[in-house]
Amino acid sequence: TNTYDLDVSNVQALAGRHVLSYGGNVRLNFFDLSVAPRSDDRKEFGLFVQDEIFLSDMFRWVVGGRVDRFDYIDDFVFSPRTTFMIKPQENHTFRISYNRAYRSPSVINNHLDLIIAEPIDLRPLGGPAVYPLPVNITGNPDLEEQSLDVFELGYSAAIGRTVLSAAFYHNWVKNEILFSEDVTGRYTASNPPANWPLPPAVINFLPGRSLPGRLTYLNFGKSTQQGLELGANTRINDRFDVFANYSWQDDPDPEDFPISELNLPATHRFNAGVAFTYAKFLGNLSVSYSDEAFWQDVLTDPYHGTTDAYTLVNGGVGYRWNNQFTTSIKVINLTGDDIQQHVFGDIMKRQFVAELRVNVGR
Repeated sequence: TNTYDLDVSNVQALAGRHVLSYGGNVRLNFFDLSVAPRSDDRKEFGLFVQDEIFLSDMFRWVVGGRVDRFDYIDDFVFSPRTTFMIKPQENHTFRISYNRAYRSPSVINNHLDLIIAEPIDLRPLGGPAVYPLPVNITGNPDLEEQSLDVFELGYSAAIGRTVLSAAFYHNWVKNEILFSEDVTGRYTASNPPANWPLPPAVINFLPGRSLPGRLTYLNFGKSTQQGLELGANTRINDRFDVFANYSWQDDPDPEDFPISELNLPATHRFNAGVAFTYAKFLGNLSVSYSDEAFWQDVLTDPYHGTTDAYTLVNGGVGYRWNNQFTTSIKVINLTGDDIQQHVFGDIMKRQFVAELRVNVGR
């Protein structure tokens, strides 16, 4: 893949109360992908403008928008955004914001073209223990862009050495691009898969009287998401900094399709850590907790599943030899617990990383 980008932007103050930002970008992509042989190139460009208006010492309003054009989508897409900020004091800020964003289909979403073998146990039907069921994995050239509308209420404060933040968000998702089964491509007794080892009529004794034959990317109607984020960072003294953050995310709420088509994120996540610097020594220790999560974005139902909640502990120490060299040793998953962050992902064990940083600045 070769990508060429051109970005132009400018910021200028106007009339003492406005900070105007504007610009645009052009991107050219050229592909040579064996898994998506029907795609050669893509072109896209966009223009944006934003005005930050200082209404008074207490009130500030940001309003702007962006227009994008993708050569594989029929129409221009417009992304508005606005934020209203209230600063009752210099170190306290409340904000209310709204913005819209788009995700265009990728080359893989549009043009993926593979055949995989999904192992099927046919012994209950008198067949072999492992039958490699051929499943077509294809892209969908008719996909529409996915849109996301975000409403957020937020607060931030700097109190002494501590910075606090809080935010509540509510999202509306439309035309979400999801990997799913194309039911029109299922194998039946009248359309059995290649090299089917049993009489085709046996398929009628399977659940649904069929077998999956095609997976693709589809647009799914509308759904809503909401969550809460809290954070704190503080510098205890010249040697120690600590941080903590917590997030809660509710299960998504689809309007016109089953929730089984969606991944279900971890409801609770928590991170905390400390970093220290003393003379030429430095180090850090962090703890991350994630609730269980459900994943369905792989293959068919037998491969969907839930990952267990986990706690991940990381740490490291280092030494600055001079202004040019720093050496360090980092340990990921200090406890050595088996951790899987995705149902189809690797099992994470304890890892050691040695690092040398060289400052080549003048």
